[in-house]
Amino acid sequence: MMRFRLRPVLSVVVLLVIVGGTLWAFGVWAALCGVAAAATVFFASALAYTEFYGDAWTAIRYHWSILVGTTRGFHKIEDGATSLPRDARGPVLGPRLVIVAPYNAVVLEQGSRQTAIRGPEVFRTRPFEFVKRIYDLRPRQRAMEFRDVLTKDGLLTAVALSATYSIAIAPAVKIGQRKMTASDRGILQAIDMRTPDWEESVRSAIERSVRDVVRAMELSNLMGVPNLDGLGQIVLEQARQRLVPSGIHLDQLRIESVQPTSDVTEASTDLWVAAVEQQIQAIRMRSLASWVDTMANALSAAAQKGLSQEALYKEAWCRAIERMSRNIPEGLILEPEVEKSLITLRRSAGLAP
Repeated sequence: MMRFRLRPVLSVVVLLVIVGGTLWAFGVWAALCGVAAAATVFFASALAYTEFYGDAWTAIRYHWSILVGTTRGFHKIEDGATSLPRDARGPVLGPRLVIVAPYNAVVLEQGSRQTAIRGPEVFRTRPFEFVKRIYDLRPRQRAMEFRDVLTKDGLLTAVALSATYSIAIAPAVKIGQRKMTASDRGILQAIDMRTPDWEESVRSAIERSVRDVVRAMELSNLMGVPNLDGLGQIVLEQARQRLVPSGIHLDQLRIESVQPTSDVTEASTDLWVAAVEQQIQAIRMRSLASWVDTMANALSAAAQKGLSQEALYKEAWCRAIERMSRNIPEGLILEPEVEKSLITLRRSAGLAP
């Protein structure tokens, strides 16, 4: 650290030695011309960065501090990270010229205290002051999926959505058109103290809102919604209310899909198969009743002819088979072998192609 304290003094001494040497060797006019030339180069180079620093006086001050060594160099913040110095590891201690690019904000500390919260601007840090935390103020767009979301009728679903959100600071501050106000700094201060991992709090608020909304609806109603925009709007309003105290603005939220989980799908399939099997069983029972009626009528007709019991049963079976071969009862469900035999009988009798 002693090297940096001596550097300004050494820089001034070197400049005086150069001027003194020129004065001794070439005279007063040569020394004055040298000083004028050096001053012209200095002011020209400083004023060339007026737009970068903000005004001419600031440009001259910062250029002079870099020249004589009262500033250790630059510290540039962009895209939510340190881009200069490139090899920075750990805190970048001041005094430095800090350049905070648009859509960035920083929390500064010095020793055991927090010293400032700054937005997009150029400023100089004090000795041993450093950037403790960087906040990316750009809008974030994230895809999220929440599983095992319970419906009103106790079924589990999976909800997929996309959301856009950002820290609720004025757009003019984010792009550096004006400096932070006390209100803007208060928002970042609250986030820094309560929810440094603010993106996780956004996800948590959205998840709670999704579960609350889905819990109030039955699965059949959710699956029957023609578009999910209305559902997304309800979730958006609830999540916004939860995030307002945290200083976070939820810009957009869109529900992409609501699907039952695999367990619910398998259970629904089993119920459907059971229902179909029950219908088939009922049809078989009705077909059996029709068959019994046909056999009874055949037995009655054969009994009127005074046949023996053996001939009676033979006649009844022949009449029943003949009737069914001519016209299989509608809805009759038979074993494949039996149905194939009846079709063969119909073809042999010329009743089917």
